[in-house]
Amino acid sequence: MAKGQQMSEKQALLAEYYVNDVDTHGNAYKSGLKAGYAETVARYRCATFVKQNPVKAAIERLQARNKAKSKYTIEQATEELRAKMAPLDKAAAKGNFTAIAKQLDFLKEIFEINGLHKIRTVDETPDQAQLDQHQAQEAEAAASIRLDQVLAEMHRKGTQAAQEEQTA
Repeated sequence: MAKGQQMSEKQALLAEYYVNDVDTHGNAYKSGLKAGYAETVARYRCATFVKQNPVKAAIERLQARNKAKSKYTIEQATEELRAKMAPLDKAAAKGNFTAIAKQLDFLKEIFEINGLHKIRTVDETPDQAQLDQHQAQEAEAAASIRLDQVLAEMHRKGTQAAQEEQTA
């Protein structure tokens, strides 16, 4: 296939399914069938198509686009988390336990309900996805430990403040 050759509609679909479809991701045969190729063409030619231009170039563009989207999503989520956590630091410095409790509830929601640690792109290999999930689980466990520590400190300070009020 010549380097400057245009891609057919089926080849474009092959690239799209090869990169972005959950059922056919990374499988040239299944992607070819879903793109509309005959069974024999899918079995014997699609593996070659995904390694040659223009299909290979389309696959690389789609993978780069997905990585850029994923990076933006993770960076945006991190910025949101940092913005939400800034008041926690200020509240802690002032001893405002109600504000701290609200921020801790927000963190708990992020890690336990929203599943922030499950964000990943479809072009990751299962090994990389498992590694990322393991790292996210470790980060979640560390955040949970920190949450427990902050709650214990809040309880201790609250108990101490109550005792001081009783003795005063």
